Amino acid sequence: LQPAWMKGDPDDQHTLQRRRGQATPSLAMHRGRLWISWNAGTTSENVDNYIVVKYSDDRGQTWCAQDLIIDLENLRVTDSMLWVDPLDRLWIFWYQTFGWYDGRGGVWAAVCQDPENDRPQFSIPRRLFHGMMMTKPIVTQSGRWLLPSNLFQYFDSEYHCYPNERFSNVYTTDDDGQTFFKWGKADVPGRFFDEHNLLELNDGRILMLVRTIYGIGKSYSSDGGRTWSYGEPSWIP
Repeated sequence: LQPAWMKGDPDDQHTLQRRRGQATPSLAMHRGRLWISWNAGTTSENVDNYIVVKYSDDRGQTWCAQDLIIDLENLRVTDSMLWVDPLDRLWIFWYQTFGWYDGRGGVWAAVCQDPENDRPQFSIPRRLFHGMMMTKPIVTQSGRWLLPSNLFQYFDSEYHCYPNERFSNVYTTDDDGQTFFKWGKADVPGRFFDEHNLLELNDGRILMLVRTIYGIGKSYSSDGGRTWSYGEPSWIP
């Protein structure tokens, strides 16, 4: 439950030469600046994971010299997500857990008000809710923010805490991201690592795509993400 630190000058432990694995990149464009974040570490998915953030002012041809590192000793800090909100602020979300997975996890976030500066400053990280968020939030036509987060159903036999939260959850905010609360949840049979994605359709429904043991499942909401249809296989294998 402690916030990770964010440092603009990485120490020897976090240099490129020490990295043995990099994964789960995220991209966001703020005006003309391209941002990228990813997780790295000296092993694969383990407690030494941390997050690297960089930006480019020429659409990825060259990148800023400095690495912004997000880390906390003895915790896995990983699976970051960059997102520009309707107020033109740059958010970075990430996931913190003891070991590979501790049954609860936690989605954390920091916000940058000046992402166009040479040395952008992020806010103090804060924990938003349990679980992990692998895909971007969306903003519906009504203006509501929807954030996908899940606690793995697959591990329910090992972790019995929070049984009412082990779904493909959707969180929202009524105050532009100052506070968040759970808005809805979908239950797709065969959920594994949910990693669900949200998409608003032309008819106003919201489609949720969910990772399952057989491929990709789906669920629909006709009330802005509040309630969801019972899940079924999608057309994606």
